Amino acid sequence: MTGVARITGPLISTVGATLDRLDHATRASRERAAVSVFYGHAPSWGDRLASGAYFAASAHMWGDLGLEAGHRRALEVGLGWVEGFPRRALDICTGAGAGAAVVAARFPAAEVMGVDISRRMLREASRRYRSPNLKFVRADALALPVADGSTDLITVLNAVSVPVEICRVLAPRGTVIVAGTWSAIQQRGLALEHWERAGLRLARAEDVDSGGAEMFVRA
Repeated sequence: MTGVARITGPLISTVGATLDRLDHATRASRERAAVSVFYGHAPSWGDRLASGAYFAASAHMWGDLGLEAGHRRALEVGLGWVEGFPRRALDICTGAGAGAAVVAARFPAAEVMGVDISRRMLREASRRYRSPNLKFVRADALALPVADGSTDLITVLNAVSVPVEICRVLAPRGTVIVAGTWSAIQQRGLALEHWERAGLRLARAEDVDSGGAEMFVRA
């Protein structure tokens, strides 16, 4: 075993263990923050700080996950339902950028913007994905930096959706694709009612491997 291998092996294990502890310690805060954002409310400062700490520390890990075909598969299935060729696309809570990159590759004529609140995640995304039709912008999912009714395609991969804000920026004939790698279709009951109250209806849904994809359009 080389000296480098003797050093990097324990280092990788230590980093992984630290992330596991941080994941466990911040999970409740992240879940509360996700629920708040979904219903259009800003999370508490404590939950925001805990969530930010986790995603900053795990940016590289999420970047590596985004390179795996299985991580992107549900989104790719959902994009196959999109009719026509969107001119403007928005990937919300883009994280390390995998979802935005998939959209940019699928629709090379579209202007694709990936937005996230985490500076560390955006640095990771910008480092990994470069395309003439793709840019990454720091923004809050509760206040998207685009005009009303201006976006033809909105995607969300393994992240929280904000139905009211999505409806605000979605073009009249626009499409929303929500995809998850590890969780099957989730927009049921009260969650689905919230989408409907926001002005969006579920047009199609399909389980994909251990995850799922859903398509929403204006009601």
